[in-house]
Parts: sequence; C-alpha cells; structure tokens
Amino acid sequence: QALSNSQIANALAQAGSTGITLQVQGTSPTSARIFYSSNLGGLPVSWTIDFYAATPNLGAVITQVTVRGINVTTQVISRLSSVGGNSITSMPTGFSVDRVYSCNTPGGDDMMVIEGHRPG
Repeated sequence: QALSNSQIANALAQAGSTGITLQVQGTSPTSARIFYSSNLGGLPVSWTIDFYAATPNLGAVITQVTVRGINVTTQVISRLSSVGGNSITSMPTGFSVDRVYSCNTPGGDDMMVIEGHRPG
C-alpha cells in the first residue's frame, strides 16, 4: 500500500475537509513520519507520528503533539501509557507488515509505503 501527499490532499478535498493538513514528511528507509494539523473550531492542534514495521503489525510512536502552540507530547504519552501504551499494533485482518518506508515520487511528492503480505 502506498499513499502520497497529493493522494491524501485529494481525499481530504473530496471529503469536503478544509483547514486540515495531513502529510508524509521526509524520507526514511525504515519508517514514515505523518504530520497532522488543523484549526477546527479555532483550536490549533498538530501531531506527528512515526510509523514502522512491527511485524506482523504496524507500529507507531507519537513524536510530537501541540495544542495552541504548546507542546503537550509528554502529557499525551503519559495518558496513553496509563491506558495501554502509545503503540498502534493493528492492521486490517490477515495483513502482515514486512516493511514501512517513506520516499519521494518522481514528481517530488513524499510517499508512505507499507509492504506486506497476506498469509497463505
């Protein structure tokens, strides 16, 4: 599965979402960094999550959360840890993640790629 910034922007536009930014940032041979920001209802919020292969699952680590420009990453991670951790370890049923990386398309667009297989 691959998802580029232009595909994300098109999906948000088709859904009628405005005031939201969701994009892959940078490139990495072993992970993909996803950045989100919005100012819905006058509340500026942003977060960054690094996704990686935690075979057979997709792993994720929250690396930054801001609300109204204030870094609240430590508080968010602390709350998540108290209810079971800050890792995402699920993918669609029957899909095993082998590799996650981010790269540039020939047009210069950043892209997240999840490589894997279905058992059997």
